[in-house]
Amino acid sequence: MTAKKGMSAVQVQRHLGIKSYQTAWHMVHRIREAMDMKGSPMTGTVEIDETYVGGRTKRRFSRASEPKAPKDVVVAMRERTYKSSKTAGRVRYFHVKDAKASSIGPILEANLADNVDRIYTDNAAVYDFAMNETLSKKHRSVNHSIQWVVPGSRIHTNTVESSFSLLKRGLIGSFHRVSTKHLQRYLNEFEYRFNERNSTQQFENCVAEMCATKPLTFRKLVSKPDLPF
Repeated sequence: MTAKKGMSAVQVQRHLGIKSYQTAWHMVHRIREAMDMKGSPMTGTVEIDETYVGGRTKRRFSRASEPKAPKDVVVAMRERTYKSSKTAGRVRYFHVKDAKASSIGPILEANLADNVDRIYTDNAAVYDFAMNETLSKKHRSVNHSIQWVVPGSRIHTNTVESSFSLLKRGLIGSFHRVSTKHLQRYLNEFEYRFNERNSTQQFENCVAEMCATKPLTFRKLVSKPDLPF
C-alpha cells in the first residue's frame, strides 16, 4: 500500500507466499477495483490533459511485418488545491476510446462541478468542443508551441502533466506491460495512491471499500473486455 509505483502480482505472490500466480493476480485486481473512489466533482482550479500509454516501443531496427500496437489514451484531471486548502488537489485518470470530444465530453461533465472556478488545458481544439456552455465560460488554454505558461497569469497545465511521470514509471517499471482491458484498474490504483498519499488510513479505507463493493469475480476478470466504449 505504501509502494509509490505499486506492486505486480508476481511481487505480491512472492511477498505473501501465495502458491498460485493466478490467485495473486485475481487478488490484486480485486483490490484495484475497490480503489475506484472518485468522490465528489472537482472544484477550484482544475487542469486537464491527455497522454498515451502502452503500444509497441519504437526501435531503431524493426521488421516491416511487425504489427503496430495502438497506444491507449488516458485523460487526467487534477485540482491545484483541495477544498480551498494548501493541500495539493485530487487527481483522476480515465481510459478513453480516443481523444475526441465525444469520448472526453461526458467525463468532463460528470467530474467537474458547475461552480468550478477555472479550467486549464492546452490549446487542443477537442476541449473547446467537449465542454458545455457552463464549463466553456471557465475554460482557458495555453499554447505549448509558444509557451508553457501564459505570461502574467497562472494559466498552465504543468501540475497535471507532472502526475504523468509517476504513472508511466509505475506502468513500465512495476508492471512492464498492461493490457487495454485492465488498464482502468491500474489507473484506479495510481489515482488512489496519489489521493490518499497523506492519509494514515490508506489500508483501512481500501479494505472498507472492498467490503462494501461487489467482489470482482474471476469469471468477469477473464471475460471479454468490459470497456466503457
